[in-house]
Amino acid sequence: IYPALSVARLLLSGDQPHEVLYVGSAEGPEATIVPAAGVPFRIVPSRKLSRTPTPASLAALAVSAGGVLKAAGLLRSW
Repeated sequence: IYPALSVARLLLSGDQPHEVLYVGSAEGPEATIVPAAGVPFRIVPSRKLSRTPTPASLAALAVSAGGVLKAAGLLRSW
């Protein structure tokens, strides 16, 4: 998180600032750290994946796949 925020600050400063968008999960530490740093933040769904094939791990895979699609949509609209 912190290296990305350092790069974001660099891109946002200067004579010709760039747009920056940090994409992450609502459950991770980035959900509080990034907005507190003043960097735009968007949430995508995600779950921890397990190596054991269970119904819960399949649901986590589906949620994470949905998050990838949402992130791709954010990139397209950004």
